[in-house]
Amino acid sequence: MGKILSIDLDGTLLDNNKKIPQSTIDYLNMLRKKLNLVVISTGRSINSALDVTSKGSFADYIISDAGALIYDCFNKKVISEENLDSKDCKKVFEDAIINNCKDIKIYTNSNIYKYSREKEYEKSTIIKIDKFEDLGKDIEKITHIAVHFYNNNAVYDFMNSYSNKNEKDKKLKTTRLYLMKDYTSEYVWLDVVSLNINKYYGLLNLLKILKEKESNNFYKEDNIICFGDGSNDFEMMKYSKISVAMGNAFDEIKSVSKYITFTNEEKGVEKWLKKHESILI
Repeated sequence: MGKILSIDLDGTLLDNNKKIPQSTIDYLNMLRKKLNLVVISTGRSINSALDVTSKGSFADYIISDAGALIYDCFNKKVISEENLDSKDCKKVFEDAIINNCKDIKIYTNSNIYKYSREKEYEKSTIIKIDKFEDLGKDIEKITHIAVHFYNNNAVYDFMNSYSNKNEKDKKLKTTRLYLMKDYTSEYVWLDVVSLNINKYYGLLNLLKILKEKESNNFYKEDNIICFGDGSNDFEMMKYSKISVAMGNAFDEIKSVSKYITFTNEEKGVEKWLKKHESILI
């Protein structure tokens, strides 16, 4: 029975220079030949994920935007996508500006938009906006939003302004905010996704698609092995049959994981897989 290897990118598969060791790529490709699925599960947008994985050349699928979008690497196309409610998105966007945010990044499956108070260099692929309506038709195609503030206190204050509400008075109906932090620093920002979206949800959605596509149960939920380090990996690590936290993972991730491996700088994913190769081939 083939395993589903669900692997986070930043802080997990990527080293601190945002590179993936060639030996890890070679090993994952070998495992794929043994009928194991390699699935990249990331909070990045699909285009960003493709950029750092050589267009997904060593993976079968990419689950991006923390579970909202599924990309078929072989056929080079999006096979599932769940978009945010545009009214909720506009509410967060305008509230963040009122509360003096630093910048707001809005992601669709084809574009990245950015509102910013700073004059800074931007990649040519990022579209600058001044108001929410500047998204045009992409208003209905948002997969996730990232909101950055100048300091962590402002992040927590903004988060609390949304969470300290009675159920009937909730500002957002079908959307949720959660805290994100890079393991290399103490800086915190907010990600905005659809209410039920997370990486484990994305994995179950992928399995459903595969079952319908293949008309069999070759890949099952009990065969998921996941690797992660950060807060948006929590559900995936908690509910997967086998979960492997990186040595550099946050304590909350280690606490719900079955195993702990080496850090991303020490090729922790590759080392764990080689040590437990008997369950894979």
